[in-house]
Amino acid sequence: MAGGTVPRPEQVYAGRLRRITHGTLANILAQVLNVLGQVALVPVFLQLWGNQLYGEWLTLSAAGTYLSMLDFGMNSYLVNRLTQSNARGVRHQYTEILHSGLLLSLVMSTVAVMLGILVVAFSPLERWFRLAAMNHSTAVLVTIFLGAQVAYAIPCGVLAGVYRSVNEYPRGQMVVNTRVCVGLLLTALIVASGQGPVVVATAQLMTLVVTSVYIWWDLRRRHPELQLGLGQASFRLAISFIPPSSAFLISQLAMALTAQGSIVLIGTLFGPSMVVVFVTLRTLTNLSRQGIAALQHAVWPEFTTLDAQERRESLRNLHLLTAKLVILFAVCAAVFLHFMGESIVIIWTGKRVAYQAQLMTAFLLLGFSQAQWSTSSIFLVACNQLKGVVACVISSSAAGLGLGYMLAQRFGMPGFIYGLLIPDLLVCGWFIPWVACQMMGEKSRRYLIEILLRGVAVSGIVFSAVELLVGFLPVTAGTLRQLVPMSALIGTIGLAAAYVVGLNQFEKSRIRLLLSGLLAR
Repeated sequence: MAGGTVPRPEQVYAGRLRRITHGTLANILAQVLNVLGQVALVPVFLQLWGNQLYGEWLTLSAAGTYLSMLDFGMNSYLVNRLTQSNARGVRHQYTEILHSGLLLSLVMSTVAVMLGILVVAFSPLERWFRLAAMNHSTAVLVTIFLGAQVAYAIPCGVLAGVYRSVNEYPRGQMVVNTRVCVGLLLTALIVASGQGPVVVATAQLMTLVVTSVYIWWDLRRRHPELQLGLGQASFRLAISFIPPSSAFLISQLAMALTAQGSIVLIGTLFGPSMVVVFVTLRTLTNLSRQGIAALQHAVWPEFTTLDAQERRESLRNLHLLTAKLVILFAVCAAVFLHFMGESIVIIWTGKRVAYQAQLMTAFLLLGFSQAQWSTSSIFLVACNQLKGVVACVISSSAAGLGLGYMLAQRFGMPGFIYGLLIPDLLVCGWFIPWVACQMMGEKSRRYLIEILLRGVAVSGIVFSAVELLVGFLPVTAGTLRQLVPMSALIGTIGLAAAYVVGLNQFEKSRIRLLLSGLLAR
């Protein structure tokens, strides 16, 4: 503060709340754009390109996405290191890490693109992918441009991560959102004008280039103290990023193994028709995780900064409050889907997918279990402490798939989910929060009382209250008009229960202090 003025508590909390709120909203917008891109562009492509050409475009796009693995999880690890250096005020270290990370990502992306050009140019793409609408030269150009877009998104991501490292996460996410939005509009306009895949791929690549130039210009304008470039890069330091950052990649692969392995096992046990039911209900229950992820990713840089500054009390308070908000969201989403899941499935699928209440209950319990430890996991990831998280995720996934396979043969598809749930509770459910508490100096007893006991109490109140009200307001399956009132009712009950039962006196006093500070403006 100017003149050495110490900021008041309400100012500190207001600033942190503003960043988290804006970051959460920016993340929600990113998810909306992602869904919009997957839904809105499909009829445009099908109408103007036809099934064959659009299918070939999707095939070549999917082939290029494998280049994203060149990241090795380095982006998350690197931006965490930058945030820590910025929080500690170690400017020389910050510059060296940034330059080295940019150098490594640029070298890896360029080498991958050059090798990709050689491979693609002399490969029989038409025979490999059964191309009929595209000739060889068109397929080569499209594959190269799409691959370059994926590869060079890695250094662009490192550069955009600078925003997060200097407490401007919402701005960085909005820059990315703008690029996605512009890309969607350009794609729609180009396809509508009668142009082909080469022009679309070129436009998308140029959008990435323009965005990278803008980020560079904007950071130099807003933060002249940052030394952007490669002048202080150390290749030895850059190489040292790969082993610890690979833990991020391993964790993602383990979760992907569980997601895809579940589909394979369900298909083997019950057939393709039951896979449709399984995936439909899982997709529906996973929507709540998107909202949870929007909040947790906004809190991520705050965790990193507070840990680097060793502000343990603030870190503990933020961890508890975030965990409570996550559980509240998970509870409200679970109660909503418990009562309205059948209606949503009927409306969504046009009664083409059979609703299974027991399977939905199993999915909701698994989601609640994962919500309980997810905030602690994000905290450990934000501090680059991934070994325990990776070990838990891998062991839980492996044990869950094996146990689920055995239980499914006796109890059907719900048994498979309970097979995933049991290791999740026994491994991730206690070990990850315990490690996080040890790291931040949190007492395990306090965590159990504040998160588990209060969370169970809030869950019981919300479920019981909604079940009682539903008795007076019967839910009609397949009725769209009941979705909004039911969500508003559950949200209101959830917030009331969270404030009365879920929050402790310190958290209530801080919220009142924060509100008084905002109203006094």
